[in-house]
Amino acid sequence: MKTPMIDAGPGAGRREAALKTNLYYRAGRLLAILLLLSGSAYAAPAEADAVPTSQPADQPEVPGEISADHDQTWKFVTMLASSATYDDNIFIQPTNQKADFYVDIDPTLAVGAGNFRDALASFADIPHFLVRTGEEDLPWKNFAYFSYTPDGIIFSKYHNDDHLNHDVRLAAQQERDLWTVKGDLHFQTESEPVIDVGRRIDETDYTADFNAAYALTGKLTGGSELYGEHSDYNGGLSSTDGRVTGYLDYQIAPKTALGVAAAGGYLNVAQGANQPYEQALVQIKYRPTEKLSFNAQAGDEYRQFQSRVPNRSLFVFDVSGTYDATDSTELTLRANRDTIASAEYAGEDIVESVYQASVRQRFLQRLYLSVAGGLAHDQYENNEPIITVARRDDYYFYKTSLSCDVTQHGTVQLSYEHRENSSSLAAFKFTENLYSIAASFLF
Repeated sequence: MKTPMIDAGPGAGRREAALKTNLYYRAGRLLAILLLLSGSAYAAPAEADAVPTSQPADQPEVPGEISADHDQTWKFVTMLASSATYDDNIFIQPTNQKADFYVDIDPTLAVGAGNFRDALASFADIPHFLVRTGEEDLPWKNFAYFSYTPDGIIFSKYHNDDHLNHDVRLAAQQERDLWTVKGDLHFQTESEPVIDVGRRIDETDYTADFNAAYALTGKLTGGSELYGEHSDYNGGLSSTDGRVTGYLDYQIAPKTALGVAAAGGYLNVAQGANQPYEQALVQIKYRPTEKLSFNAQAGDEYRQFQSRVPNRSLFVFDVSGTYDATDSTELTLRANRDTIASAEYAGEDIVESVYQASVRQRFLQRLYLSVAGGLAHDQYENNEPIITVARRDDYYFYKTSLSCDVTQHGTVQLSYEHRENSSSLAAFKFTENLYSIAASFLF
């Protein structure tokens, strides 16, 4: 991708400073208008604003009563998210970094039946901590909805990278006391920096996910999952991964379930060896209180290559946990390992291990301070006899954000994020700093 030239002559610094000031002014003005509109049209009652909290007992009452089964009426739900960001290395280059301001605008329109507002709100760029939909404590959460989000990115200087992305989702869920069935179809286009290819690139993703679980006895539960993903890159290599999983869980204690799972999948790559694989896993689900939950799955993956590369065995895992230490403090952690196809190199896979954690603290009723960080370790492994590249990446990131609930359904956020990639290949090393102001509203 060609990079537009920057005017570096006398007065360039003054012009850039003026441009930054002008963009800050426009972004601030847009945010102020959104806040005024939201505050006048969707502000919570005074009683709700006086004592905000994340606990259901202290939340404002939601007018009307929602059926404990599900609401069959069709409804529209909208979200609006917008952000202004300064990025000091928009092309994630090791040298001659290019900085720019850009504005991101993401309106979402969803239509469906049932109680789907909770599910839709979880996709917001920043969370709505105070929002109460009346669906949180229902015994069953049944819904079906369709959503569309156009994602417009406008740069201040590098207009060749302005882009309109699309996010389309079709999801449904049906719950009963003994069984749950849910599915999700997702289409998404993105234009963003990708560490694997070392530059900004256009990507199109298609994913499908179907889950079913059934309580066979009072203590034994069985379930299955069908998952598929296809990724296309403009100037990169496409891939398709499909997997089917089955599991059995046994409730060994009131708050603890142990289980076993087996999975079989197939990774199809544009250039290189296709790969069938199998996984044998053990899992634990532990929820001693409403404030603490822990899920872990680990085991061995056996991968075959349709080439002369020997079969490989890999330890895989997926661990997640949350702990609401107090009414105001929440801690989360996540770690997983998986194999994906490289979009940059023919005949190469990436064994990716990701470790991340976050803590969020509420204070002064409506303010939330969050700190998150993590590490992604990428090891490149050949799936053809001829090794294309010997590469290893260690990607670090941390983010600090301050959020404020300006209404019951609206949140603004200031954030700083640092990203750094330490690679065995000098061309893929970079550091990046992002400063953002964002707002998100659920109507």
